[in-house]
Order: sequence, then C-alpha cells, then structure tokens
Amino acid sequence: MRYFTKNRPHIPAVKHGRGPSNWNKFQWVASATSLITLGLLLSLGNPKALDAEMITVNMMDNAKNIRTASGDSFSVELNQAGAAGYTWEIQNLDSEHLEVLETKAREPIKPEDLTGAPVKRSWIIKTKMAGHTELRICHFRPWEGIQNAIETFILTIEID
Repeated sequence: MRYFTKNRPHIPAVKHGRGPSNWNKFQWVASATSLITLGLLLSLGNPKALDAEMITVNMMDNAKNIRTASGDSFSVELNQAGAAGYTWEIQNLDSEHLEVLETKAREPIKPEDLTGAPVKRSWIIKTKMAGHTELRICHFRPWEGIQNAIETFILTIEID
C-alpha cells in the first residue's frame, strides 16, 4: 500500500515506523550540498577567509617581535582618542617588505552610551618578501605634528 500526502499527491509520505522516505533523504542531501557549495564560493571571494591563522596584534604587543611567512597577512588594532582629535598613522612604511591591504576605524558598539569613547583603528598588512623590518605607528593630532605624538607603537617583523 502507498501513502500520499493530501497537498502533494506525487510525493510519498513517511509511513510510521519505517524512517524517512527517499524524498526526505534527497532533500537533506541537496540542502547540505547547497550549503557547502555556498560556503566555498563565499570563502573563495574573500582572501582573508582563507588565511585562518592571521596574527592580530594590539598595544599589548608594543615593542615586541613577530615572525610570519612571506605572503601572509597580519592585523594591527589600536584604540585612538578620536573625540580629542588624535589619529594613528603609519610612519615610513617599508614598502619593500610590507603592504597595507585595508584600513578601518570602528566606532564603539553603542556610541549613544559612550560619548567620547575611543575608536578602534585597524590595519591589515601583508608581508611581501623575506627579511627583517619594523612597523612604526604614531598617535598624534595632525595639526600638532608627529613630533608631539602621545604614543608610538613599534613592531619588529621577521619574514621567512
């Protein structure tokens, strides 16, 4: 005996005690395959998604050394006192060894609750060739000049 649904007479229903029908198995496999394919397509369109082990450094890493491979990327995240007019700027970037891929400034999660809160400034930097270099980022007011920087972030980078 065959069981059919009322709304879709051409699709077999599940008979109690026998488990899922072939149609339900097909739907599950098709859905899983679609999700996997979508995930792969999205990750291929985003090169950062492929670099799962990207190093992120912040002010706690000031004056430290990192080691990375040529062609890898790393992220720098620093808080800036944007409400007071301060900004972080990279000084004398070693373009032979480093390339800035992206720069962002992110506001606090709830700016209405945090008037004058620091802004998170971030850079994604790609290493270009093997060697030794230094990244220097200064925190200053542009109209006062770099000589009046209130902080300097320095990172020594060994590129294999």
